[in-house]
Order: sequence, then C-alpha cells, then structure tokens
Amino acid sequence: MRGSTSMGLMTVFLAFTFNTHTAQAISVNPILGEELFIERPLLKESVIKSESEEIKLQPISHGIRKKPIFGLVPVNVYTLQLLTASPKKLIHTAEGFLSSLKASGPAQLNFTFLRNMPGDRISNSLKEGLRANKVSLKDLSPELEQFLQQISDVSEFQNNSNLTLTFEWKAQQSLVHISRGAKLLKSISGTPEFADQLLSIWFGKASDPKLNELKNTLIN
Repeated sequence: MRGSTSMGLMTVFLAFTFNTHTAQAISVNPILGEELFIERPLLKESVIKSESEEIKLQPISHGIRKKPIFGLVPVNVYTLQLLTASPKKLIHTAEGFLSSLKASGPAQLNFTFLRNMPGDRISNSLKEGLRANKVSLKDLSPELEQFLQQISDVSEFQNNSNLTLTFEWKAQQSLVHISRGAKLLKSISGTPEFADQLLSIWFGKASDPKLNELKNTLIN
C-alpha cells in the first residue's frame, strides 16, 4: 500500500449526474501515497473523471476525530483527510474556510475508521454536528434525510475501512457522492445549502471540543 498504488479497486463509478441537457458518468480514483498518519496511508491525490473532463484533487490537510465515550476518556474514531481541486482559493480562517470550499471545489473528505462503529452511531454524531450549526433536525431537507439514512443503514463501519464523500457544486445545485471502497452507496443532489450544511459539521461550529480540535487542524 505504498507509492502510486490505488486504494484496492478504488476507481469508483459514483453516479450519473443528470440535468436537462446531458448525463455524465462520474468516477473517482483516490490514489495512496507513501505518507502515513496513525499508521494508515494518506492519499497523495484523487482524480475525478467525467465524459468531458478530468479533475485532480490535491491533499490539503488531515487530522483525527476523537470523541469521549460515555463522558470518559476520548477514543480515536477516524482519521479525516481533505482534498480540493483549487487549494489556493481556500481561506484559512475559522470564519472563512467553510464558505471558500465551494470556490476551491470539487472537495473530498476521506475517512478511515480507527475502530468498529455502527452506522447509526455515526449518523447520530453527524446530527449533533448539524444541530450545532442550527439545522433543525425536525425539519431536515429531503437530501439531508437521505444522506443520514444512508449512513445509518450501514450495519458497521469496520476498523481500517474507508468512507469517501465527494462534493460538487454546479450552478444552483450541489452533489454529494457517497462511496465505500469500490462500492457506491448513493449520489444525492440538492440545493447548494445541502453540501454547505453537511460540510458545516466539520468546518462550521463544532459540536464538541474534540471536533473543534479537528476543525482547527484541518483549516490551518
């Protein structure tokens, strides 16, 4: 798992993106490098391909998500690596980073789990992040409901397994592609706010101090 080795069979055909004129097949190929973090290899790049273009995403930052269990000592949950297509467009401040992700996109979050975690527990943790950013859980958009349900439906994210979220913005639409290894889980389209609300979990107001530590690591 070194050099330019791809992540197993990690050329992932993610979706067909439909609009009123065309349908484009999208694939994502995350490529592992030699650098290790928590004894797991980091991506050196990720390539998004469609019928009309190829976009290379460059690694920006990486960190570790820790979370107290039952109010006790924090445990390691996952590593998180951020990649974007246009790193120079990022604003590396707590106030400006989230809004600059769209300009720097497409953007990608790559998770590597450090322990076995049920999907419903991950989904509930994401809800905490949405609530911290004033997203009403009683009035979720259909897109957010689909996303959270898709995560919850995974019986277990196993230690060393990966979850990849790829974010695209096209005109008045945002697209979120969810994949695990070579398997597509779902591609969801919605308003631009859909992607922004999801990304606010990690780059908006943190739901707990340990998540805030991860945010500060990722934006600096």
